[in-house]
Amino acid sequence: MDFFFAFTQSSIDSQAEKVTDERDRYIAMKSSRKALLITNYIIGAACFIAMFLFAVFKWEQLLTVTITLCAVLFLVLFVVVGRNSYYEKHE
Repeated sequence: MDFFFAFTQSSIDSQAEKVTDERDRYIAMKSSRKALLITNYIIGAACFIAMFLFAVFKWEQLLTVTITLCAVLFLVLFVVVGRNSYYEKHE
């Protein structure tokens, strides 16, 4: 952590713009998109595996896991759609 930047009056975005170029921003956007995609695949796969295991074994705990993972996927969807619409209007 950089304590100098923690106590400055300017925002993190304006400070980052001073030291980054377009290539750095592109790499950051590309890596964050790929990380989100991998996370979605892992959560989706875990959701379907839990659903399949619930269908086979009829354990109620697996139903709770499935519902929770599906809720997380929907939450991520709504957050991504909300952030995309915000940035389309404000940038």
